[in-house]
Amino acid sequence: MADDQELESLYTQAKAALSAKDYDRASDLLRQLLAIDENYKDTSRLLARMVRLKRQRWYNNPKSWAALGAVALVGLAVWSAPRLKAFSPSIASPAETTAPSTNPPFTATPYSTSTPELLPAFTSTLIPLRWKRLSTGQEFSRDEITSIVIDPNDPDVVYIGTRNAGIYKSLDGGITLMPIQNGLSFAGISGLAIDPKNPQTLYAGTPSNLIFKTVNGGGAWQAIDTRMENSYAGDTSVLIDPFDNQHIFLAAPDYGWMDSNDGGTTWNETSLSPCPSAIGAFLVHPQVNGKLYATQIREDSDCPAGVFHSTDGGGNWTRLGLEETGIYAMAIGSDPSGREILYASSVGSENRLYASDDGGQNWSELAQIACSALYVNPANPSTMYCHGVNGGYSSTNAGLSWNPLPERCCAPVAFSVDGTRMLGGGEGGLLSSSDSGISWTEIGNGLGNLRIKLKTDPAHESLYAEDAYGYIFHSPDWGIPWQQASPFFGGSYEVEWPRYWLSIGKNGDLYLAHEQTIRISKNQGTTWDFLPAPVDTANRGVLLNVSSREDTLFVSDISMDPNRSLFISMDAGQNWAHNTGEDIPYGRFYFPPAPSEIIYSVDITGYGSPAYVSTDNGASWQLCGLEPEAVPTSVDIVSDDPQRLYLATKGDGILISADGCRSWNPSNDGLGGLFVNSVAVDPFHSEIIYAGTDGGAYVSFDGGIHWGSINDGLLGATVVYSIVIDSQSNVYAATPNGVFLLGANG
Repeated sequence: MADDQELESLYTQAKAALSAKDYDRASDLLRQLLAIDENYKDTSRLLARMVRLKRQRWYNNPKSWAALGAVALVGLAVWSAPRLKAFSPSIASPAETTAPSTNPPFTATPYSTSTPELLPAFTSTLIPLRWKRLSTGQEFSRDEITSIVIDPNDPDVVYIGTRNAGIYKSLDGGITLMPIQNGLSFAGISGLAIDPKNPQTLYAGTPSNLIFKTVNGGGAWQAIDTRMENSYAGDTSVLIDPFDNQHIFLAAPDYGWMDSNDGGTTWNETSLSPCPSAIGAFLVHPQVNGKLYATQIREDSDCPAGVFHSTDGGGNWTRLGLEETGIYAMAIGSDPSGREILYASSVGSENRLYASDDGGQNWSELAQIACSALYVNPANPSTMYCHGVNGGYSSTNAGLSWNPLPERCCAPVAFSVDGTRMLGGGEGGLLSSSDSGISWTEIGNGLGNLRIKLKTDPAHESLYAEDAYGYIFHSPDWGIPWQQASPFFGGSYEVEWPRYWLSIGKNGDLYLAHEQTIRISKNQGTTWDFLPAPVDTANRGVLLNVSSREDTLFVSDISMDPNRSLFISMDAGQNWAHNTGEDIPYGRFYFPPAPSEIIYSVDITGYGSPAYVSTDNGASWQLCGLEPEAVPTSVDIVSDDPQRLYLATKGDGILISADGCRSWNPSNDGLGGLFVNSVAVDPFHSEIIYAGTDGGAYVSFDGGIHWGSINDGLLGATVVYSIVIDSQSNVYAATPNGVFLLGANG
């Protein structure tokens, strides 16, 4: 810990560097100060001032203009074009990716890329564009909280992990939250762990193959290499050995577990033992060094289901007495006399909570409740909390009896060291309780909204937003304000992200697939009517997905049935024709501008073959040359070249096809991460492409050859869910902090 004299010395040097306009040195000194004491004097204000001055210096620095001037000037010229009506773009697409003038017979050729290397925390490329917030996003639902940790030395310092919006920090016990995203290239957080000996060090688990670490309380995150082979490992949990803070455990469903003895620098892959392999719960004993518990959630040839324990830190495992499938939660507590109790909960066909007072050799059933998560108050180990699909429960007598918690509360749960403060999360936002969960107060001002997808309506010059639950919002004035446009849902229907069902016709009519029905609104979502059902959907009970081109509707059956159907209506849904077969796509449809008869269908669920193409307006289909492992999230097509596509993916960055999806090449030079949510091509200047990623917003002025970040004005929440461009080349972005409009800086 630095003393006051050292802090004052750094502060004095920083002010002197600012006076001398040595902004690089001033930045380094101020960041050193913040790493030691984030509240020292006016360090934060000085750093913000320095950033502003540094930008001013950049605009007047001829060396910087020599290096970046070409890109910046092209960007500004292109940005001004729709308004000045005086710019004609002359940038050509790269020769090696130019679409051929003639189309050879279709042969799918999959793209070839190696496994991407983990990227360090990235720095922004200076581009003179700045976002302006149009709405705060308070109209949309808050994102789900997946993890909470409290600083053991200061209960007012709280860290929150979310399902989609990254990580947040609070300095007032959770009352207000601020995003801490610097260095995060994946925003889905499945677990947080705080070092009890050095609370400035935290680890964040994600459902991808990335684990992030910070050593300065979230000031910056760095991806650490776990060498997990799976691109999707499930909700990875991170645990710290209470006896050795450099000993870190990772456990992932359907994958197994592994550990590191040096704080995540290197990993012991030998710990991936055959059993347990499909981890449901992983538990480190807080008082016994080297004692671990894990559950195998299913039977397989190498490992029977049940509870296992290790007494040597995971070197060897022994199966205990409980031999059940589907055990997803474990906890260690005690009864009122102080006797240690081990708990395990099975979820599935048999919902049971079990307890053992002999370390797991023998078990008794406590209750018929489903606990997908169990929590024990460390200051009062006979008080516990259970959360499952049917809600939450609390017990004050070591699980002998249970009382329901308030609706939507609470998982996860975190306790202050003394046990007097309790924070709960989940889909209901952030809640606080100071009476062991009897009463709760909603807090967490500043928590980001969940994922939303923006769509433009050129006919009415307005925006729509569709959230992860299927709710639709309409803004008649391009983002100010928003009103719900799908009242018939009534909160009873949830869709699995990232499926979007809204389609907007050429006249602004809205089409929406809802279960086995199709609805239409001709008044921007105020009222909805049913269209005649496509043939045979009622009997088959399939879910539908609707898209529109002019007055033609395309509806796909998104079931996994090998005899899927495609329904086509040439009269806006009054009459339907359909064909059936294995080659029928079930993804989202994307249409180049008429008169092209090309249609692309891209599956954004990640469950099946990712892309199809039709060159005869949907009469026949062929698979595209896209790897089955690719997980697309967004597609855009160059307006004057229907063969050229840009594809955003989760994990592979942006892929470009210049030959109508036959082959693909990566376009990731300059991207800060490979988890891309959205891609959009300027309709007037096809060499300008925008991308929204889990690590910020990006722009390319050269057809995707190079990318630069444009995060100025996003208020620290550099997670971009969706980017769209209207008919005037205005660019809109949806983020956890609301909806933003891109404009020239200054």
